[in-house]
Amino acid sequence: MEKYKQRFLEIVSGLVVVVLSGFFIWLYIPKADLEGAKRALESAGYRNIRITGVQVFGCGNGDLYRTGFSATGSTGIETSGVVCGGILKGSTIRTN
Repeated sequence: MEKYKQRFLEIVSGLVVVVLSGFFIWLYIPKADLEGAKRALESAGYRNIRITGVQVFGCGNGDLYRTGFSATGSTGIETSGVVCGGILKGSTIRTN
């Protein structure tokens, strides 16, 4: 019986390691927040917003969402950049 308990604990421990590893890998894969980026850009006065997808570069290490865009700024000039955001923080607009 002790042998089965030991094997059960080994299997459960292995599953916990796999699940936690998957979660941390998921955290580091860049993601796009389409609606959140659009809301942030609209509230900053951008018009003609086109979301271009996930941007790998341009945000800090703690940013989970990295959404590329091109839009017309409040001055009427066409611009592009990335909207960076996290789970417990707001969005930051970074233009090229």
